[in-house]
Amino acid sequence: MSSVFADYLRQAPPVSRVIAGLTFLTSLLVYVFGVLSIDHIFFHGHFIFKTFPPQIWRLVSSFLLTGPKMGILMDTFFLYRDASECEKRFTRTGDFFVFTVFVGSVILILNYLFVGGFLFVAALNLAYAYYWTSQEPAAANFNFILANFSVRYLPYVMLIVLAVTKDPGAAMVAASGLVASHLYIFLSHVVPTYAKGSNIIATPNWVHGLFEGRVAPGAAPVRIAGTTGTTTARAPSADTGGFWRQRGSGHRLGSG
Repeated sequence: MSSVFADYLRQAPPVSRVIAGLTFLTSLLVYVFGVLSIDHIFFHGHFIFKTFPPQIWRLVSSFLLTGPKMGILMDTFFLYRDASECEKRFTRTGDFFVFTVFVGSVILILNYLFVGGFLFVAALNLAYAYYWTSQEPAAANFNFILANFSVRYLPYVMLIVLAVTKDPGAAMVAASGLVASHLYIFLSHVVPTYAKGSNIIATPNWVHGLFEGRVAPGAAPVRIAGTTGTTTARAPSADTGGFWRQRGSGHRLGSG
């Protein structure tokens, strides 16, 4: 059993498994073991910009705390599901990492300036869900209770469920993730493809090196699945291995 679980972890998309693992661990330490206090985890501009030393860890920790009780399991499960589905839509792991950093930054800015949220696991989840569902065919469906919807409506169904089960304020915070993901698609796919502009969110080579090894000069550009444009990133050389690649293939479970 332990070997099966270890194989599953190795085959899981690498960034998604780390994010889901850290989220699950942080939530356990807060809600179950009481080792961490939520007072030191949530996002608040005062503690980051107006105290010394600045508590900059809140820029990350605010994305890693689920709801209490069953939320520890369910929020982590849905976060991993949508993150892994999203990661599989990127040809290269480094591109997905940059996507995560970009949408996380936009979520923080929107909530600091306008929305006023403190915890963002639902917003990050929605950003992932919006991206991967936008890459699916419009005819693809999913079942929700007794209804059947186009998969592209999944993010909006998630917002409605949040508004009903929690409150409209929680849905507003989560909606910042949808806006962030839409902005990424516009800047990285729509503008380069239709406005003939450049992709301003191109992944730096050193980021690709962390996950896949050094980039071979002059290699062909890589196409993002589900789009008509290409990224400005380059394919890695076959003889190099990145730091993350040594820790798991990141393939889908059951793939070769």
